[in-house]
Amino acid sequence: MDGSMAGKVCYKDLDRIISYCEPDVVTLAQVFLRMRNDPSPSEETEVKRV
Repeated sequence: MDGSMAGKVCYKDLDRIISYCEPDVVTLAQVFLRMRNDPSPSEETEVKRV
């Protein structure tokens, strides 16, 4: 799956979209924290899904 297909599967398989997007969100958060010189959360930190 690529980003252009996300809308087509959105209502069919939300867990698949989460799995596809989650690594990008984590990477973006890490970049943001590094740019602010904030400590990065450890990998053991549990990701809370809303």
